[in-house]
Amino acid sequence: MTVGATIGADLAGHLELLGLDPAECAAYERLLLARDPGPRDPGAPGDPALHSLVDLGLATVDPLSGDRLVAVPPDVGLEILAGRRQAAIHRARSTVLAAYEEFRRSRHAHPADGVVEEVAGEAIRQRIRQVERSATAEIRRFDTPPYFFPDVANTVELDQLATGIRYRVVYAAGSLARPGYLDGNIAPCVAAGEQARQAPALPVKLTLVDDRLALLSPSARPAESSPVLLMVRPSGLLSALAGLFELTWRTAAPLYPAATTPDRCGPPPAERRLLALLAAGATDEHVIRDLGLSRRTFYRRLGALMTRAGAANRVQLAMYARRAGWLG
Repeated sequence: MTVGATIGADLAGHLELLGLDPAECAAYERLLLARDPGPRDPGAPGDPALHSLVDLGLATVDPLSGDRLVAVPPDVGLEILAGRRQAAIHRARSTVLAAYEEFRRSRHAHPADGVVEEVAGEAIRQRIRQVERSATAEIRRFDTPPYFFPDVANTVELDQLATGIRYRVVYAAGSLARPGYLDGNIAPCVAAGEQARQAPALPVKLTLVDDRLALLSPSARPAESSPVLLMVRPSGLLSALAGLFELTWRTAAPLYPAATTPDRCGPPPAERRLLALLAAGATDEHVIRDLGLSRRTFYRRLGALMTRAGAANRVQLAMYARRAGWLG
């Protein structure tokens, strides 16, 4: 291999890295090795690549002859070219960084990047479904009106329970009063593995997804206001909501009794369910409707339970039922 060939093979690759095209690389090589002194008249039409070299600072008019082009020595010419290339890279980098900072500022200004994100309108339902399906271990929930979904069945929870996701749910009395909710939603979920408890009232609607996200909304809102859902990310607020759930869970009464068959120490399941509904604050009309009883049968069963407990009123009956373990 000749020296010229070696120079050409090495130099062309580096020149291309510095931004020259193959024609400009070949032209510079010719000038560098004095194979082509360039046009006698630098301003005359000729090889466009030679004129590009002049613009790039790699070729110049020979000061001795004044009428032909010669290569600028590599230690000077390539330094000029590298400097220009570095300047272009710096400008590109600055432009990219500026664009990124603008992007980051816009993201930080958006609620989704804060601790709390507000979701409103039709987007609420989709967001609830997405977040619930993202759970990997446990869902904890305060179930209380108003509801975002008109349907009673809870297919998402049933699907999640089937995959091993744990559910712990505290139901308010208002939930139990929703027509068809006990049999159409709560009972199937409990049968699939949900742990259910009851409380007379709950301060908020709440869903905790693992330990990383909470969905929060008021348990009541003015009729004229639009529904709003708050998404709470890891923060002191999320920890406080988790603490509120655990405190409420410990003090709430089981919605369904642990026993599924009659025992000699307490009433049979039908009466236990009646007690559970009453303890949760359900009205007589709701219990009658939900259990499919006549009004006469309902009051007869209620009277028999009060006699058995030695209770003078429903409050005493509820206290006795909890103390005797009739509710769980």
